Amino acid sequence: MNAIVNTTVQASNEQVQQQVQQQVLSFVSNTVSRSLQVDDVNGEIANLIDEAKNAIGRFEATDEWLADNLKDLPVITQGSVYIMYQDNRGFNQVKEQSISESLWLIATKQLQYHMSVNYDLLSTAFTNWVNDNCYTRYEKLGRDEYERVVVTIDSMLPTAKDYLASMQVMGLISENLTRKIVRLQAGNNITAKVYEITPEYIDKLNVTIDGLREKTPMKCAPLKFQPEDWTDMSHGVGEHAGLKLVARAKVKNQQIAQPVLDAVNKLQAVQFMVSPAVLEAAKDMTMNKSLFKQREYKERFFSDKEVNEEAFDSYSDLLALAGKKFYFPVTLDTRGRMYYRGGALTPQGTDFCKAAFQFAEFKALGEHGFKATCLHVANVCGRDKDSLNNRIRWVQDNWELIIGTETHREVRKNFKGADVFQALVACVELKRLSKLTGDWKLRTSNLVCHQDGTCNGLQHMAALTGDRATAEAVNCVASTAEDQPSDVYGIVALGAEKHAVGIALELIKLHNRDMAKNPVMVTSYGATESTIKNNIVSYLTKKRADVTSADDIGDAYLQSISETAGAVTQLTDALSTRVQFAIAEGMKKFTWRTADGFLAATKYDDDEAMVVRVGTFHTRKRNMGTAPLDARKTAQAMAPNFVHSIDATHCRMVVVGCNHDLVTVHDSIGSHACTYFKTASMIREKFALVHNCYDALGDVCESMGQPIPEFPRKGDYNAREALESTYIFS
Repeated sequence: MNAIVNTTVQASNEQVQQQVQQQVLSFVSNTVSRSLQVDDVNGEIANLIDEAKNAIGRFEATDEWLADNLKDLPVITQGSVYIMYQDNRGFNQVKEQSISESLWLIATKQLQYHMSVNYDLLSTAFTNWVNDNCYTRYEKLGRDEYERVVVTIDSMLPTAKDYLASMQVMGLISENLTRKIVRLQAGNNITAKVYEITPEYIDKLNVTIDGLREKTPMKCAPLKFQPEDWTDMSHGVGEHAGLKLVARAKVKNQQIAQPVLDAVNKLQAVQFMVSPAVLEAAKDMTMNKSLFKQREYKERFFSDKEVNEEAFDSYSDLLALAGKKFYFPVTLDTRGRMYYRGGALTPQGTDFCKAAFQFAEFKALGEHGFKATCLHVANVCGRDKDSLNNRIRWVQDNWELIIGTETHREVRKNFKGADVFQALVACVELKRLSKLTGDWKLRTSNLVCHQDGTCNGLQHMAALTGDRATAEAVNCVASTAEDQPSDVYGIVALGAEKHAVGIALELIKLHNRDMAKNPVMVTSYGATESTIKNNIVSYLTKKRADVTSADDIGDAYLQSISETAGAVTQLTDALSTRVQFAIAEGMKKFTWRTADGFLAATKYDDDEAMVVRVGTFHTRKRNMGTAPLDARKTAQAMAPNFVHSIDATHCRMVVVGCNHDLVTVHDSIGSHACTYFKTASMIREKFALVHNCYDALGDVCESMGQPIPEFPRKGDYNAREALESTYIFS
């Protein structure tokens, strides 16, 4: 009888697998046939929709099943544990969650991965998770402390048996063991007796797969054809693309202000190509992956971001774009920031990504293009803290070294502190230009020459509060090409020295602006004092330095920031206080209009009680009712989100104001060398305009029913002074 049952189950499984395979193959065949006749963006998007559908399988279906069912699964293990995780802003958090739901998530994921499960697989997975991630809490000297939970595989075996028995009752796995080859997550195969996934559960997953495929948008990727213009919230890029102009926006009104549409459509009309120099670098990084990941090479030559798995995936993926020209669809977030939607590789990524994508069109350098190219070369080679004139002199003095630099390895050797891959592209392009004949004005280039804002969030905060000290620290005041630009991180580090003693002072002096950078940046993002101090611990740990003075160092930095960049604390305190009052009066969502008519929004739900986290996986349980407002997070995030809406508006206004191609990376704007100085003028003009033509701060306060703040240290600074600033963007 058992043999008959097993044979029937096996036959049923094979039939289901064939059905799934035929379903997938139908999408693949459609894609292949269309790829032979694609001649417009809609045909290209149809292919990308098929690719998105093909990517949906049992993993995505299992996640969906868990979201719908996790809260209703039997409670097998009583109690809860504490886990630690990083939230979406990179801040460390601790939460308490159900042991039973956590183990259900692990059990289902094991079944998802192996298509079968047994006592050993499950008890091992349970044990690994508990030992690596679970804590108990106790109080010590008035503070919460956490201690790791330790279990053994043998102790978890009875628990694993209970979960397997429940899975059998639910019809998820077979009643009988079957011997088969199982591939472990470590990569090796074993032969074991396992309980296989049932045909009934596979049927449910297939129904879920169909539903997910029906509503999936296109796969985001570089496009051969120019995307269609956005006309409202839901229509743009191409027919049936399925994208929303404002990601995650929950609005009934489909209308978007025309200036906002104009900015987005101009950006996605820019054509790109991949830099041949970066392609060669990508090949070198890919071929020597195992070598470059060795500790001795990694610490001497590479940053962590250049040799992690994500980076190596980028190097490999870029090779597929060689020799092609393409466009990127563009969408917005709820603050109005513009994003290229090309998958993992876009011009807004790391140094590698910014370097990889250059303009497809070559343009004559014109009157000032050679100077712009030299400035860009100096900037990416690590000379961006020099005066403009000294940057030009540096290029002149190091001409032979620059044009003799042909590989990323040589960049690392020749230019300390360089943006390695961007520097490579710039050096190779300068050499190519130098070999051309004729007038330099007529020589053509496709180099993207970037201009970066000096801690751009602080620049807008200075303009909003009128705080002159902050404006001076971030180069928003009049300056000349001979002046040395202000370095806010260095200024804060120097100021912190006055508030530190002993080891804390020694470490502040030793690490100078490098250690000060994170506290300045995250303070403007609304980070708490504890987050800043924890980040300092992380920094010192990486430097293998003494961490016992981290609290004192944090206090010194915070005091210095208050003195030298007071606009941060002024604006953050003012807006968070008003949000707290508005929440107390019943407000749950905060919206405001920007200068070009974009409706920005901020709202954070406290849905963590609905989320179960297991290692790198998490599931948000559905049908749990409406999540309450996360009042603390909403209040903390208001100031940085408001400022990001202003910098996004400034960026869009620059894009609309310029009659030439641009590349934007939020606080960095790139152009052809020939339009570099036109872009620079437009950046300054629109910065002054965005802070003088419309009172966005007044609008957001009015929308909350709260008074406009009167800043205690409000000075006489006005954004119009940026018109005379050489270094606000440089």
